[in-house]
Amino acid sequence: MTRFELTDKQEAAVNAFHPDCRKRYTGAIGGGDEYRFCPCSIGVAVIYKCKCGAELDLTEYENW
Repeated sequence: MTRFELTDKQEAAVNAFHPDCRKRYTGAIGGGDEYRFCPCSIGVAVIYKCKCGAELDLTEYENW
């Protein structure tokens, strides 16, 4: 099984993105946020989707 992880830089970007949405309650188990990891031949694309539907590209293209 492949394990995907965020770098410190990516985590900081998520925490800074739509801070008001991050405070909204989405139920006992959360589930309002979505992370998409898309492996390709030269690296892994990472997309974060906020509770409100806004998306943030976290892909570190400089590492490709």
